[in-house]
Amino acid sequence: MHQHEPVKKKVSLVLNLVLNLAVFLFCSIAVPLPGENGYPLDEGGANSRVSMWIGFVSGWWGWSRGDSGATGANGTTNVNDPAFRYTCADNPLITILAVGHLLSSVMRTLAYYVVELPLIQRQAEDRVEKLRQDAKKESLLAEMKPIERLLLRFSDKTMRAMILAKSFLLSSGSFANYIYLLFAILGFVFPSERPFFYSLTLGIDLIYGNRLLKYVLLSVVVSKGSILQTGFLTFVVMYIFSSFSFLYMPNEYDAPGNEYDCSSLARCFSVHASFGLRTDISEVMADANSIFPRILYEDVYFVVVSLTIVAIFSGIIIDTFGELRENKRFIENDMASRCFICGHAASSFQKEPYGFRRHTKDDHCMWDYIQLAMYLEAKDETTYSYDEKYIHECLKIPTYDFLPVGRSLRLGEVDSA
Repeated sequence: MHQHEPVKKKVSLVLNLVLNLAVFLFCSIAVPLPGENGYPLDEGGANSRVSMWIGFVSGWWGWSRGDSGATGANGTTNVNDPAFRYTCADNPLITILAVGHLLSSVMRTLAYYVVELPLIQRQAEDRVEKLRQDAKKESLLAEMKPIERLLLRFSDKTMRAMILAKSFLLSSGSFANYIYLLFAILGFVFPSERPFFYSLTLGIDLIYGNRLLKYVLLSVVVSKGSILQTGFLTFVVMYIFSSFSFLYMPNEYDAPGNEYDCSSLARCFSVHASFGLRTDISEVMADANSIFPRILYEDVYFVVVSLTIVAIFSGIIIDTFGELRENKRFIENDMASRCFICGHAASSFQKEPYGFRRHTKDDHCMWDYIQLAMYLEAKDETTYSYDEKYIHECLKIPTYDFLPVGRSLRLGEVDSA
C-alpha cells in the first residue's frame, strides 16, 4: 500500500490540475456553443465543430487582449455579467471531471485509513497499557496531565475508543483528508462555487504531495509565536504613525469624506493598515504642500514599515525554514552514514570487505528486527523462549536494551554479559 502511495498522489494531482485548468478556461472566456444562438449546426457536423473551435480560440485571443467578450451576433455571453460567474463552471465537461475528482477523493481517504488504521490501533493499545503501568507508580502518576488522569477513570475499551477517535479526527493527516474530501464534495454539489473549492483542493494537493512545500508550511507553523509577536509590534508601529498623521498631518491626506481621508483616528489607522505594508503610503496621500516634512515622514515610514517590518516577517520564516532543512539534512546524513541498530559510523567498517553496506544488510538489518517484533506480536506468549520473552517485555515498556547498541561482532565487540 505504501509502495503505491506516491503514484496515487500523482494521479490525484494530475486530475486536480486538469479540473482546475478546465474551470479556469471556461470561466475566463465565453465560448459560443453551436446551435445555441451561435454557429449553426450543419448536416455533417464538421463545420459546426470547426466553428466552435474557431470561436473558442477567438474568444481566448480576445480575452488576452482585454476584450470583455460582450454579447454579439455569435451568441457569446458577456463575461462581465454576474450570471456568467455563477454558471461558467456548470457544464458537462467539468461535471464529468468533478465526478472523477470526487471518486478519487473518496478512494484517497479510504486508502489512507486502510494503511493507517492498524498503526493507529496499535498506538492506542500501547498508550492505554503505558497509562495503566504509569498509574501504578506514584512518581509517574503525579507527573501525569489532567486529561491523562481523566482517562484512567474509564475502562481500557473506552480509553482505546477515545484515543482512536482523537487520532482519527485531530491528526494532521486525517484533518487534511477530511478537508480535501469536504471541498471535493462542495465543489461537486455547488457548481457555481467550483472555481473556489477546486482551487483549495489544488493547494492541498500541492502542499501534501511535495516535501519541500510541507517544510515551507511547517516553518510558518513552527514560528507562529514569533510571527504573532511581530504582528503585534506592527500593529503598535502602525498606530504610532496613524496618531502622528491624525494630529499633525491630517491635511496631507484626501479631503474629509473621501475614501482615504484622515478625519478620524480610526479612519487614519485603517488607511495605514490597508496600504502601509503592501504599498507606499505616499500613493494615498494628497499632493504635498510642503516638501521637507513630507519627504522626511515618507522616508521614515518606508524604512520602518515597508522595509524593516516586512523584512522581519520574511527573516523569521526563512530562518525557521533553513533550520528545519538543516535538521532534516542532518537526520538523512546520520541515517546514511551510521548503523541504525548499533550506532557505529560507516568509517568504522572501512577495513572490512564491503564494509558498512554488508554490515547494515546482513549483520544489523533493521528490517530483520522489525520482522522479529512482528513475529513476537503474532506468536502465543505461552510458547515464548526466555530470550523472546525478554525482548517482548522490552518492546511493551518500551525500552530497547535488547538492541546491540555500541556493539558489533564484525568489529570484535562482544557483550561481556
